[in-house]
Amino acid sequence: VHLKIPLGTFTCVTGVSGSGKSTLIDGVLRRTMPEVHAYHNRVLPAAFRIPGTALTSVAVNCNYRSACHRDRGDLKKGWSTMTVVEKGKYSGGLYVLPEYRVAFDVREGDLILVQSHVHWHGNTPIVGGEDGAKRLSFVVFAKEALRNATPPPAEPWGPHSKRKRNDASGKK
Repeated sequence: VHLKIPLGTFTCVTGVSGSGKSTLIDGVLRRTMPEVHAYHNRVLPAAFRIPGTALTSVAVNCNYRSACHRDRGDLKKGWSTMTVVEKGKYSGGLYVLPEYRVAFDVREGDLILVQSHVHWHGNTPIVGGEDGAKRLSFVVFAKEALRNATPPPAEPWGPHSKRKRNDASGKK
């Protein structure tokens, strides 16, 4: 795939689930902003990253309207992503960046990449739609506090341990 994404613009990548949007963006970040990509991987312990990504945390919202805000506690030089899964038809839920006077109708298959701790943002209410219509948004980001976190020790009888328990008490 040959792709040109202009820097300094808002770009939305769309595609069906599993089509490689995150892999594509990860590759673009690795090539165009290698210092950001390396920074995420360098400062965040692997035990706290979502496998295959440089991100640590996920917020899942259902039909949620958020007031205009900047996120707190995100990795200072970090980026976050947002994608949506839909059930039924609805309107609203626009992702708004008021300082740029733009709003995005994020739909299933779309991916937004933004520094949500830097830019004021929010989303409009979900309105109308079929009975039971749902819009799940998934916001994935990296937390600053995890930079210095200590990964939990491996459990001596965890699922990947070669040691086995002899009884239900866990005593060997």
